[in-house]
Amino acid sequence: MSNVAIVQKFYRSFNTDDYDLLYSIVDDDICFRLVGPKLIPYFDEYHGKAGIAEFVQRLSDSETLGYFEPLEFLPGENHVTVLGHEKCVSKKTGKSFETQWAHIFILKNEKISKFIEYIDTYPMVRAYEG
Repeated sequence: MSNVAIVQKFYRSFNTDDYDLLYSIVDDDICFRLVGPKLIPYFDEYHGKAGIAEFVQRLSDSETLGYFEPLEFLPGENHVTVLGHEKCVSKKTGKSFETQWAHIFILKNEKISKFIEYIDTYPMVRAYEG
C-alpha cells in the first residue's frame, strides 16, 4: 500500500470515527504533535494509541467541527505532507474560525510513526479568546 493511501485512511478513520482503522495504521509508539499556543486545549504532544485517544477527547471537548478537508497530498520517500483547511467552533466561546494547516506524516513499515500539525493559529486564538 502506498504512503498516500495509508494517510488517506488516516483521514477517513477520523471522519468516520473508525478508531479500529486508525489504530491499525499507526505505530504503537506514534508521536502525535500539534504545534501552537497552549490556549488551544488540545495543542500538545501525545504518544502511542492512548495518546491519540486523549487527543480525540480533548479535541471533542474543545471544538465542534464544521468541515475538515485535506486538499493536497505531497508524497516523499518516507513521508507525506498534506495541505488542508477546516472550519470549527470553539465550545468555550461559541465563536467560529476558519484556518489552513499542513500535516506531516512520517511512515515506517507501512505505519504512521509520527504526525505533526502546523496550523495558522491566529483565527483559532481569536475564537478561543472570544
